[in-house]
Formats: sequence, structure tokens, C-alpha cells
Amino acid sequence: MKKIIILLTFLMGISITFWSCQSDNNPIGVENHSDDIRLNKSILSSAKLFLYVKTGGTHKVNIHLLKENWDLNEVSWYERTVDSQWKKPGGTFNKNQLISFIPNGNFEWIEIDFFDFLRKWQTGKPNYGIILEQDLDKPLVNFASANHPNLIGYGPKLVLTYSDGTEKTIMAKVDCAIWNTEEDTRADAGWLNVGVGTTVPFEHRVLIKFDLPEDIVSGDENCTHTKAYWKTHAKGKKKDPTWDLLPEGTKTKFFNSKKTYYNVISRKNKRDLYYMLASEYIATELNLLSGTDPTDIQNSFDKATEIFNTYTPKDLKKWWRNKEKQKQIFSLVLELKAYNFGEIGPGHCDDYKWDDDKEWDKHWKKKWGKWWGKP
Repeated sequence: MKKIIILLTFLMGISITFWSCQSDNNPIGVENHSDDIRLNKSILSSAKLFLYVKTGGTHKVNIHLLKENWDLNEVSWYERTVDSQWKKPGGTFNKNQLISFIPNGNFEWIEIDFFDFLRKWQTGKPNYGIILEQDLDKPLVNFASANHPNLIGYGPKLVLTYSDGTEKTIMAKVDCAIWNTEEDTRADAGWLNVGVGTTVPFEHRVLIKFDLPEDIVSGDENCTHTKAYWKTHAKGKKKDPTWDLLPEGTKTKFFNSKKTYYNVISRKNKRDLYYMLASEYIATELNLLSGTDPTDIQNSFDKATEIFNTYTPKDLKKWWRNKEKQKQIFSLVLELKAYNFGEIGPGHCDDYKWDDDKEWDKHWKKKWGKWWGKP
């Protein structure tokens, strides 16, 4: 009899210990794993393009991402080579996607915010480099080339700043100017000319190519997905491995809801305050676990964590008459949703697939119809 009592006491002790571990008010373990993962990755906080201006002007110069590859030894305005022929003379690029700047200085560096374009390369858009062009009939402006014999280090460069304050400078791998003549002229040394020449009245454009460093997060790891993505990529062949970073994967218990992460994000909210916030919260946490920059959302994410640590779904149902508390929840929902959709933060992962909004709208209407909400 004594042996049975001792055995039961021992088993009860194990059960209590196990229960105490499982009843942690923060079962998702934000402090335990997501922060560590983010710290193990270099989060890019800014990217600047620097050009050294010889002769500037008061008119805009436009920068576009190139849509076709090119080779310094063969490139021209018309690109006559078989393997890399421009689809359009003067370079294939989307005129609707551009960064514009005014090079209004002489013999000085000009700084251009390049973060949006670099982010497109990060999220999968091919890195064929950039092209600089102007509207027709604008006089030439000149920038130092990476091949200038007397200005070593004055060629085009990218300066990347990371979340820990460190910087990395990337000099142009190659650059050249091309202009529209019948001889398919190009110049790969000296000055990079953009605009229309006066002594030689032909339009000039500039091509620049950079090699990205390996420690910039590539693929979809530095951009956000919506809750629709995380719901449809939780299991099966389409499963995103980020789900496995939760303590128990899709079966991880969501705070005091008595439901799993997958149950919560799959649930139809029906204007339920708790689950409206919870589904966006889960999508945000999975985005953070995948390595996205938390800067723009950390405060709202922490406030939501505190709410889930404190209240149950039943508690929040009692708030339906409290407009102030409802407003607080809706505000957090909108903040997290904006992050997941890419309206704030590093941007949405699918942005790079569409050259412009019209192309995206056309695709969506063709696939789903204009009355169906976009993901």
C-alpha cells in the first residue's frame, strides 16, 4: 500500500510540473525564439545610392530596374547580340516604376534613397541592374564611372545600413553609357552621360550593375505575407517551414483561447474582437519569425501580446458595449493588418510580381472577378 501511495505522489508531482510548464501565459514564446531568429539575421534598415556628379542640372533624372540582362563587352543602345537582345531599343524597363532625382550640383556626391528598389531584388526580382534616363531634349548631366582612371572610388556605390548600426558599401560591379546612333556606340570608361548631347546630338543613357552581398536576406524572408497566406501554407505540400518555429508548430496553443494557432487563424471571425485581433497577430508573428524587420510594428505587437496574456475570448466578448476598448482593439487590428499587407514595414512579398498596379488589377479581376477581395 505504501508503495502505491509513493508512486501516486511521484506521478502527481510530475503532472503538476508538466502542467505548470504548459500553462505559461505566453505559450507562443516570442521572447524565447522569435527574437533570437531576428538577431541571427542582418535586417536591412536603409539603402542609399551615391553618384558623383561632374556637371548637374535642374531637371529630373529617372532610375528604373532593368528587365533584361546585359554584358559590358557587347551592350549597345540596340543590343545586337543573340543571347541578350533588348526587347526595346535603349534598354527594357518599366517606365511606371522609377526613382527620380535632380542632380543640381557640380563635383559632389548626390545621395538617392534606393531602399524600395533594393527590396524588390530581395524579394525575388532578377538583379539586372539599373538604367538612368531623362525626358527627351534635356541637356547632358555627367556622373563619374567606376572605370574613371583618375577618380578611383568615385564610381556609383550603394551604402547599406543594418539594424545594428553597421554599414556596408558596395561599389558598382560594372557601368557604361549607351547612346542611340547607327553605330551602336557605348562608352565603358570616364564619365557617365545622361540626356542629349550638344556637340553630338544623341540621347544618352547609363547602365549600372551591382552584386548584392550574401548576408542580405533573399527570397521571401525579408517581406511580409497576409494571414490568408499563412492559413493556406500551414500544412501539406505548400507548408511554409516558418510554422515549425513555433514551439509545437501548428498545434501550439494560442494563449488562453484553448485553441491552436492553426485553429485560430483558420476560424471565421464574424466580427469577434478576440479572433479578429488574434488572426492578424498570428500572421504578424509568423512574419517576424521569418525574419522581417519588427521596427514599425513592435509597439502594437507588444500591446496585443499583453491583451492575450490578460484576457480570454469570453472576456473580450463583454467589451461589445465599451466603445473605448473596442476602438483600442480595432486600432491594433488595423496596425497589424497594415504590416502584413505591406502598407508599413518591409513590404509585401508579392509586390515584385507586378510591374504596376494596373497589371495587378488586371490579373486579379481575370482570376477572381472584381467583387472578390484581394488577399
